[in-house]
Amino acid sequence: MASSSWEEVEAVQRERKHELSLQGSSVNKRIEASGLDPQIFKLTSLNLLKIAGTPIEAISDNLGNLVNLTSLMLENNCLKNLPDSISKLTSLKFVDISGNKLVALPKTFSQLVNIQSLNATLNLLSDFPNVSNFKQLAYLYISKNKLTSLPEGICDPSLTLLSTIEAGDNEIVCVPPEISNLVHLIKLDVSSNKLTSLPYELSECPKLKDVKISGNNLKDRKLLKLAEHSSKALLNHLNTLLDKQRASEEGGSGKGKKDKKRKSRGGKKEKPEIDRDVISVLQFEQEKGLVVTASPEVLSVRQYLVCCVMKNLDFSKSNNLYKRFIQLQTKLHENVCDKRQSATIATHDLNTIKGPLVYTAMQPGAMQLVPLNQAKMTTAENLVKELRDEAEAFRKEKKRSGFSGIHKYLDLLKGKDLYPCVKDSEDDIISFPPITNCEKSRICKETRDILVEVTSTVSLEMCKKVMEETLAASLLLGIGNGEEDSKSVLEALQNESLQNSSFKSLFLTIDSFLKTYDVDLTLQWIPGHCNITGNERADTLAKKGSTAQQQNTTTSFRTAQQIIRNNTTEEWLNGWATGKTGRSLFTNMATPNPKDSINSLERRDQVIIFRLRTHHAPVNAHLNRIQPMTPPVCHFCDAPYETTTHLLFQCTSLQDLHEEYLPPRPDAWNALYSNSQQLKKTSTFYSQMSSRRAKAQTTAGSDKPNKGV
Repeated sequence: MASSSWEEVEAVQRERKHELSLQGSSVNKRIEASGLDPQIFKLTSLNLLKIAGTPIEAISDNLGNLVNLTSLMLENNCLKNLPDSISKLTSLKFVDISGNKLVALPKTFSQLVNIQSLNATLNLLSDFPNVSNFKQLAYLYISKNKLTSLPEGICDPSLTLLSTIEAGDNEIVCVPPEISNLVHLIKLDVSSNKLTSLPYELSECPKLKDVKISGNNLKDRKLLKLAEHSSKALLNHLNTLLDKQRASEEGGSGKGKKDKKRKSRGGKKEKPEIDRDVISVLQFEQEKGLVVTASPEVLSVRQYLVCCVMKNLDFSKSNNLYKRFIQLQTKLHENVCDKRQSATIATHDLNTIKGPLVYTAMQPGAMQLVPLNQAKMTTAENLVKELRDEAEAFRKEKKRSGFSGIHKYLDLLKGKDLYPCVKDSEDDIISFPPITNCEKSRICKETRDILVEVTSTVSLEMCKKVMEETLAASLLLGIGNGEEDSKSVLEALQNESLQNSSFKSLFLTIDSFLKTYDVDLTLQWIPGHCNITGNERADTLAKKGSTAQQQNTTTSFRTAQQIIRNNTTEEWLNGWATGKTGRSLFTNMATPNPKDSINSLERRDQVIIFRLRTHHAPVNAHLNRIQPMTPPVCHFCDAPYETTTHLLFQCTSLQDLHEEYLPPRPDAWNALYSNSQQLKKTSTFYSQMSSRRAKAQTTAGSDKPNKGV
């Protein structure tokens, strides 16, 4: 074989790319013939290296040369070990080594302190490195191994970002009671292990919502039944048992403790979950909007951003209205944003900003800004250093064990090589999340239009949730200027079919407010022209006329038809906009579309497209919700969740079908909501995928292969 570099490697060198992906039959043949191209490990500028679905059994120790890697994807190979030099890749954030033959990980693996997501599913691991150093770890997938216990250090209180632990299909014998130290744990999967009991302290995980324990031989069979019903019922039962245990140990009745514990888990009063799928903005006028572009650099630092413009505000209506608005942001940061650990809010005076804006990330030493309430330019590096010094001095002075105020959020930037920021068209930084806004765009009592910015490292849904809470709370404060004719607005809300975008937005905002705060709301028009004789006389005559006997006017059959049709259409539109079902459709179809291309398809294709749109296709993640014993993992690539989104756009094992049947850059809109020709192709893609799965399962000896539509 020729000694020249592989064409993929040469392309990276020639085009100065930062990503290299190697997979497919061509790559496999070259690996079988002469192994990996050694030139790969000289591409020191790489940020992402993906080697998937190959027969490779070992990786060269030269892997340690790729010191700029942030993503290492080695899934579905035949790897039996990883080199010790992997410890040099200290910038790694995303590691996927699933679907290999790994028996153990290097002891030096614990030095990868910046890992945020680690997937070691489907290996032969019987031991796992200490994870207490993984302070940035948010997702840990270790299912389908031979582990007898959860990784050492998994309950370390410093793992404040850890939200998901999937450890099903192992040989784990116990869950440590210290699991309650994980304050952000949302999902815990320990199904199909060798558990005989659960620690009662599991109920003290404040964020825990999803617990999977099926397939274990628990002594208390009631736990399994409760878990099948809901995770909430299981946790409440564990909470009760914990109260009784503590009361017994202290010799008391335990009543006081029980009440206290319930408050700590559910707040002052347990409230039902609130459906927040209502979208308040239905139309965006591009000529009046503000464009915000995200650069690739910020995606590995603080990747989620949602912005909104609030116009025609008036803080002068009361002396403390502006102060209350600022206090509102602080309250939202403490509660909804979880002390800025989940998200941060920034508000800017829209009139001081020149668009378009850029959301990017910069080197701390090169990032210059004028922080809020300061007059001099400084660098982000110096600002953070000053704040740390100030925080330490304040902590010592007050003899406190922890930081307070803005200093609590400094650790969110710890270990970051780049800092996130928002810049305007004049190249001025207006925001440095999650630390501070900038002086240039600060709001004041005279501000009339505000740009609201929400950023997060958790998810886009978190940003949307925080934005909704901000808008709803702002509405409650009453910061609008009230210049519109209130009576006309009320009449429009009552009588119009809500075709006007402003009325639609107002209607949905009020509806969302009612659902959120569970209150009775009365909208009442108060005349603004009292004590004006002519106007009051006109009002009196109008009221008298409205209460007088009205003449009966004959209505034609055609007019009655039209009235019924209009009323029915209005109810249909309102139900679509404010309903609780079909919310996945609402994102791409804000109003019902009688001309939807799905209507021109045959019945079979219509069913497939509709199920894909609503995420109700019979794929593993959906089947797992119906029958928890069904593993949610992808049948083709062993991704943690086989969802319709994953199969349509992400599954690497279906790349040939993606290229044949889906658009060049497929997404939900162009694959599921475009013209009838494309919808037909998408339906064919799903049928081909289902057929491929059925054949694979039949070959594997499955008696009950999953069926497609």
